[in-house]
Amino acid sequence: MGPIDHRRWLGKALRAPVWLYRHGLGWTLGERVLYLVTRGRVTGLARETALGVLHLDRTEGTVYVVGHGSEWYRHLQEGPALEIRLGRRRLPRPAHRFLTPEECRSLLVRHRDTHPWAWRGLAPLGRLPRDPSDPAQLRGVHAVAFHPAYS
Repeated sequence: MGPIDHRRWLGKALRAPVWLYRHGLGWTLGERVLYLVTRGRVTGLARETALGVLHLDRTEGTVYVVGHGSEWYRHLQEGPALEIRLGRRRLPRPAHRFLTPEECRSLLVRHRDTHPWAWRGLAPLGRLPRDPSDPAQLRGVHAVAFHPAYS
């Protein structure tokens, strides 16, 4: 038996939420992980990803997610999301809004201050800055708000 490839196992673990949502088990993740389907910019094929939810505004029905210079963000720049799922809820063709750098910074700082232990453990996995209050560390970090009724 050969050596264990830890990168391969980490990649599979990070893709596990997509598998759970595909098989109707996304509800087991609660409201902490959002499943996003976009259309690929080059191929036009559906692309799936799972994103950590930084904030859920229940009064407006808005879900805020953040990521580091990822393909999902570039796909959204080209066209709307095909679908999002959060827990047991499914929203086809949701509207989205790109947050300004200041809104992104504010969202990250609030999340870090509210969940310091989770931030220390999970921020490096998502390639998020150790100190989101430092604008230099926010290069390449983008935030998006999904909502059923933006227009």
